[in-house]
Amino acid sequence: MSRLAGGDPELYAGVTRTNRMNLLEHWSHQRGAGRLRRHLEADDPRLVELFEEARAVRERWSRR
Repeated sequence: MSRLAGGDPELYAGVTRTNRMNLLEHWSHQRGAGRLRRHLEADDPRLVELFEEARAVRERWSRR
């Protein structure tokens, strides 16, 4: 997951939106992916911001 977080937020937001229904179906059987799941369920256009935040966290983590 940290490798995904290091990628292009616009790209991964697009990939996630394209696979929205499959991801939501998968997550309907388990817990987890809280914020990402909520953004997808709402078809929130700010999904890219979530990936930008993940990239920033990964960059801070990798500097340690």
